[in-house]
Amino acid sequence: YGATGVGIVPAAAATDIACLTGVATRVVRLQSIRISGSGTAISVPALITKHTTANTGGTAATGLALPVPFRLDSTSAAPAATTTAYTANPTVTAGYGILDNGNLGVVATTVGAAVQPYLLFDYSSRNYSQAIILRGVAQEVCVNLNGTTPTALLNVSFKWTEAAQ
Repeated sequence: YGATGVGIVPAAAATDIACLTGVATRVVRLQSIRISGSGTAISVPALITKHTTANTGGTAATGLALPVPFRLDSTSAAPAATTTAYTANPTVTAGYGILDNGNLGVVATTVGAAVQPYLLFDYSSRNYSQAIILRGVAQEVCVNLNGTTPTALLNVSFKWTEAAQ
């Protein structure tokens, strides 16, 4: 399954900007997260966090910025996991851990399509580590900007699998 938000406008002092949330009836295994964007040239810290309690509040993105889950195989069942992107910070719960991190080099909008840097968190080949698994609607994996304020339009893509509990 996959979902992509295009042109997400992060809030000031951005925390979680996009999340993949589990579901009660399926086990969700995260395969990858890809982050890219353009705006004012800046290095943006990106944290991948796992929450044991889902975010509340915030303002959900609309239009293309809202990542809508879809099937990568048209014969698969409809996706059960949900995704959201935020344009105003949600209330991030205290029950979370940082799973991964990196710095995204956001390119100036004037550079255009010539340079397309991105940050890829690939969990599809898990040598010596467990998959990132979501069990239940309270658990979610989020992209967090660690309180930075990038003047940018960001793109976030999630890829995952789902299996019966």
